[in-house]
Amino acid sequence: MSNRPVNLKDVAAKAGVSITTVSHVINKTRFVKPETAAAVENAIKELNYVHNLAARTLRSKKSEIIGVMINGFENPYFLEILQGIEHILSEKGYQMILGNTGRSMDAQEKQLDIFNSWCVDGIITYG
Repeated sequence: MSNRPVNLKDVAAKAGVSITTVSHVINKTRFVKPETAAAVENAIKELNYVHNLAARTLRSKKSEIIGVMINGFENPYFLEILQGIEHILSEKGYQMILGNTGRSMDAQEKQLDIFNSWCVDGIITYG
């Protein structure tokens, strides 16, 4: 048995549809007949398909990730602020990655490089 990840081609073959149709079902970019969408969704479940977000990010130039850069945890309200940021981002369909830089400029530059490597759609700085 192969250890390679399941891809769109595998899902399409299992569902008896085109790769394009699988893509439309996953990304909700076009109408797909309900019975066809159900076949694709069943194939996804049966094959344990996991959507490759890195590939989507490279294609679309959008990661739906926001970087939050902080310079320490001294503020007693930090957790509440972070929970508020995460709540709003989640409502808008975004995920958050957190970077703690202390007060070091070198650490801030490294964190910016990390955020850029993740192709974040934006950065929130705090502290």
